Amino acid sequence: MEYQDDLIVARATPASVSAIAVVRLSGRGALRTVETLMGLNPGRLEGMRRKVGSFSGIDELVALSWPVGKSYTGEEMVDLMCHGTPGTAERILERLLLSGARHAEPGEFTRRAWLNGRLTSMDVLQLSARFRNMESNKAGALQEKLKELLMETEALIEFGEEHETADEARMIFLLEETEKTLKELKSAAEQIEIKPRAFIMGPVNSGKSTLFNLLCDETAAVVSDRPGTTRDGAERTVSIYGKMIHVADTAGTGGDDLDEEALAIAIARLKKGDRIIWMDREQSEPPEKLEGNYSVMKVASHRDIEKTAIKENWIPLSSRNGLGVEKVKVFITSPEGGSPSWIYKQAQDQIVDARRACMCSDLALAAEILTGMLDGINAEMRRGEAVERALEVFCVGK
Repeated sequence: MEYQDDLIVARATPASVSAIAVVRLSGRGALRTVETLMGLNPGRLEGMRRKVGSFSGIDELVALSWPVGKSYTGEEMVDLMCHGTPGTAERILERLLLSGARHAEPGEFTRRAWLNGRLTSMDVLQLSARFRNMESNKAGALQEKLKELLMETEALIEFGEEHETADEARMIFLLEETEKTLKELKSAAEQIEIKPRAFIMGPVNSGKSTLFNLLCDETAAVVSDRPGTTRDGAERTVSIYGKMIHVADTAGTGGDDLDEEALAIAIARLKKGDRIIWMDREQSEPPEKLEGNYSVMKVASHRDIEKTAIKENWIPLSSRNGLGVEKVKVFITSPEGGSPSWIYKQAQDQIVDARRACMCSDLALAAEILTGMLDGINAEMRRGEAVERALEVFCVGK
């Protein structure tokens, strides 16, 4: 993802009357912008400094400056603590916008902190969980435990031509402990990750609403043989395999103009990471803009009555007899590639392989597997589509 260090600004406190309000400014040139608007000498706010003074005649406030590497975002940053009287923070925001700053997007301060290495992916997900009033567990402490275990394991794999059987036993023990830790981390991550949404799409009369009702375990959408029955679509948040998943039924393609318009609206709502269940009894390919940008499961529907051969990469499904429904559920609930829970599961599988190598007295292979695992964790944690989606629940000032 592209990193930006331009000047962003937002309120860091709620827009309500209070004793104090905080306006946060971050990015290249933050310190000099505030110095100019407060009439301060250049460099007055360099470092971790505090200054009380007038801000463009709007209010007497306190400016707290943070240098690169020390602030929440990791950039130049200034917190302006002004009076919480009506309109004061808004006027300060307007003045900063006129001075070249732009209004921050939801979660953008935290996104910059994450990209600058000030927060880990799990830190962001834990913050997201707090915004959603969820229990986030102590995943951070578990991560530290994992690092310690892996450091000790790496120390043990520094061996020469000869090594003791006790070393192998110690390695196996540490790997078993690490595997337990990864299981705990995976469980913690699954609880706080925002799951991808699932959209059921496809031509009219392909059985979309029937599958939707089956996943919801209730009659939530009208089912009819008449084309165009579903236009506005139905949506539910349902529990599948113990996970809360947002599932949406959509208008079918191939109907009248209103159907196509409804489908276009549904496609416009899609975000990177969403899951698409493309249903078509005739197995026609989904539009390129879907298959190229989203995770798509191609479902050949009505398999209880359709007898044509199943094409490669298509899943046979019948909502009437249940054929293929479990595969759809697994697709909807499986960890997202690149998400922390997915990364921990991949690492867990590699730990199993390393343990098997140790049991065969091949410590060199175990060392190679562990090195690859550590490199993989570090690389994948920086990708973060799941983190980007979690940031969307943050307020603008966060």
